[in-house]
Amino acid sequence: MGSQLVEDLIDKGSPPCTIRALVRRRSDATFLRGKGVQLHYGDLLDHESLKAAMKGIRVVFHCAAALDEERTELFWKINCTGTEQLLEVARLAGVEKFIHISTVGIYGLLERTPASEDHPQCPLRPYAASKLAAERKVWEYQKMYGLKSVVLRPSAIIGERDRTIARRVVGVVRRRVVPVPGGGKARVSFVHVKDVTRAMILASESETAVGKVYNVEGFSAPLREVVQFFIETVGSRARIVHIPYPLAYVGALMIDGFYAVVRGAHPPLRARKGLQQVTRDWVFDTTRIRTDLQFEFRYGMAETFMPAIRWQLAHGY
Repeated sequence: MGSQLVEDLIDKGSPPCTIRALVRRRSDATFLRGKGVQLHYGDLLDHESLKAAMKGIRVVFHCAAALDEERTELFWKINCTGTEQLLEVARLAGVEKFIHISTVGIYGLLERTPASEDHPQCPLRPYAASKLAAERKVWEYQKMYGLKSVVLRPSAIIGERDRTIARRVVGVVRRRVVPVPGGGKARVSFVHVKDVTRAMILASESETAVGKVYNVEGFSAPLREVVQFFIETVGSRARIVHIPYPLAYVGALMIDGFYAVVRGAHPPLRARKGLQQVTRDWVFDTTRIRTDLQFEFRYGMAETFMPAIRWQLAHGY
């Protein structure tokens, strides 16, 4: 997302020298370096590195996060404490606006669909719980210090240079059999990374958006249809197998039981909750962002998945 945002800011007319990217020393910054933007090496947990990075900055786009739930302590520090540190440094530096990327995962199991921004929040996994905690920090800083902020909650983000969702799905469909619980009838939502970054830029330019949160969903499709698209595009011979919900539930129960026994070494998977999630519609209302920012999503399923899959295959994933 960060690299795509940099590319879009430059395409929109921002001189590369006015864009500063905070990167870790072990990160591959080849793409960013090629764009000619300022690179500042630092870490969300290193207060001094953040202070140096924030000098002269007008708008902060915060899209950094830890995704690895196996390292629970560090995971929470980065997503929650790291966000709080970034907010504090931004406040002290006189930053005008703070654009924070959250996730629709904070809603948990949807009670109604399409879910709007006021849907009850009950995250299922530690990642979503940490992002919800980070959101609350954002609103604290706006209320206490007047730091103008906007929160975006994207659904599953897909695009080129994606090393998470698209990579995982490509790996799954390369197997001989792809089990799909409940017949794969439930709809799941995705958004092209370019739609997310365009929403970020519009939010940074809008006073109407200040103090608000926005769902960012590009399209939704039945899970079975998504899996079939990946199978065909990858050129896999995988076969989709329907797993009846009761049988899938027994399997999820066994997984939860196993991880409950060994939880000292592994994080709980909450497989039963995950099963419920993939067998219910997972779609979101985007009326607010369309109305406030006159935002229209440009990418459908084929335009989103095809380049992402091709990038994965071209880079050996």
